[in-house]
Amino acid sequence: MDTGKILTVLLIVLISLAGYYTYRQNSVLYSAEFNLKNTERITEIRFEQGENIVVLHKKNKVWLVNDTFPANQNLIKRFFKIFSNLNLVAPVSKAKRDSVREVLNKSALKIILYKNSTKNSEYLLGELNAGKTGNYLLCNDNLGLVNSLGLFKNLKNIVSANSLFWRNKIVLNKSATEIKTIVFHDFQKPEKSFLINIQNGDFKLDNNHFV
Repeated sequence: MDTGKILTVLLIVLISLAGYYTYRQNSVLYSAEFNLKNTERITEIRFEQGENIVVLHKKNKVWLVNDTFPANQNLIKRFFKIFSNLNLVAPVSKAKRDSVREVLNKSALKIILYKNSTKNSEYLLGELNAGKTGNYLLCNDNLGLVNSLGLFKNLKNIVSANSLFWRNKIVLNKSATEIKTIVFHDFQKPEKSFLINIQNGDFKLDNNHFV
């Protein structure tokens, strides 16, 4: 191929690329561009805000908080459900785009999702707008005002960079039929300790077990 033909091909490619990016910048955004996909394949979710960092990691189909504490599985399911069905209220206008991006980069909650250590999606979730119709959200270079179609007014109420928010707060997760013994041990005042044995539905109190 001679030099003239090569230059012609390169020129066509450059024009096509310029046209594509111009189209992307001026095209209408859709809700689907903000929504999570294939959530069952996500194995890690990272929340960052300032110095606070929380990592949710799925091991053997069970989610853990910072690889230590059991996570509230219902909260994670709710997060996936809402972020898989986000509604685009409106794209951010060109006039406000730079200022909104600047605010999000400084103060937004960053949400990063991984599939087997490979980054899948990244969000910057901002505050409610003045009219309280939605939150500002940046997702993979798409910037818009989104909401959950009336389920939650503020999307920041269903996510957090605080580990306590995600931890499973259930103290006792066994049914009554599985419990055979209940022990209360007061180390400062052993005489107040007691033990309850459960057998065939009968409860037997032992006040002298620790004395």
